[in-house]
Amino acid sequence: MVFLSMWPFYHKGLKTLDDDNLKNSIVVMFGVWSVSTLIPYVDLGSNNFCAFLMLYAVVVYIKRKKIT
Repeated sequence: MVFLSMWPFYHKGLKTLDDDNLKNSIVVMFGVWSVSTLIPYVDLGSNNFCAFLMLYAVVVYIKRKKIT
C-alpha cells in the first residue's frame, strides 16, 4: 500500500535520472542494503521495502537499456 501511494513520484524521479546517475544510485542502494544486512541488530534499510525499491530501480535501468 505504501509503494502504491508513492509509486508515481518514485517512477518519475527514476525517469528523470540519466543512465550514469541511475546506475550510481542502484550501486549505492545495493551497498547500503547489503552492508546493513551484515550488521547484527541494526536496520539501516535492510527491510523488504528498501530491497523492493532497489529492484524496481534495476528493472527501470534494464528496460531503459533494453537488456534482454
